[in-house]
Amino acid sequence: MQRSHLSGETTVTSHQGTKSRLSEYAEELPRGSKVDNVRALENQLAASAAARDVTAILGLTEGHGRKGLKRYRSLVPCWAGSLCVGTALGYALPAGRTLDAAAHRGILEVPHRQIVWFGSMLSLGAVFGSLAGALMTQLSGRRWSLHIAAVGLLASWLVIGLSRSMYYYCGARFFCGFFTGVVSIVVPAHVAEIAPVTHRGILGAVHQLAIALGILYAYSVGRFLDWDWLAVLCAPPAAALFLLTRAFVIESPRWFLQMSDSLAALNALTAVRCSRSQLEPSPVRWKSSSSPASSQRTTFADYTAESLRALALTSVFA
Repeated sequence: MQRSHLSGETTVTSHQGTKSRLSEYAEELPRGSKVDNVRALENQLAASAAARDVTAILGLTEGHGRKGLKRYRSLVPCWAGSLCVGTALGYALPAGRTLDAAAHRGILEVPHRQIVWFGSMLSLGAVFGSLAGALMTQLSGRRWSLHIAAVGLLASWLVIGLSRSMYYYCGARFFCGFFTGVVSIVVPAHVAEIAPVTHRGILGAVHQLAIALGILYAYSVGRFLDWDWLAVLCAPPAAALFLLTRAFVIESPRWFLQMSDSLAALNALTAVRCSRSQLEPSPVRWKSSSSPASSQRTTFADYTAESLRALALTSVFA
């Protein structure tokens, strides 16, 4: 079954025909190679679409913005993650103030030294979380990494809000920093891989804007609430991150390529970059332009390299 598209010169095949073409494209890719460069396919698809419809480059195919909307819906959970990072960063100051006041009033037996440690746990956890996040994104993908981080953040906030032990506070704060580090690694990477080149700068800036809004939210709410209720009210962004990730996030095509799943990469790419109806009938051929080093996975051994050790020591003691 065929229908005219734009001027009537281009026809669109049925969904089954498109699916078979995608299978043909996947078969054209070099088998067994872990290609880590999606730009070649992206440029070919964009050029093919531009020959028929200029708006296809932005994902606005067939007179509607459904592809563009789907792409931006996939980025909304990332910005919810940025909001989680902001609330985690902004929580320490108002929470430490109310904890110190509660200790002076005798409501909570907490030495000032432990309150200082409570404020430092986030940074300590983020150090390990950022390292683990780089590995997690390669092993489980961007989508599941955000899932895991959202659950960890939600549990951390609830433990801080419901417990009455400083040891639980410090432990939960450490894990909050750990998963904050994971989110801070995953979100910029996913935004860069999903956003179109023309909009990548402004969409990346929303990440920093959401962090600033999260800090402002924690400061504003913390002015009127104690540390426990403030922690409870910092949990909704983490819950929103989990629900939005589950509903809207499309896995990165680049990660599918790293997993040697070329057909899934094509499906993900056409879902966020251009319409399947814009694909050329002839198979798309990729030229593997990635170097052997780019196809290797990151391991903990990579962090022990001499250059990275020097960089880490400089960052810590600077």
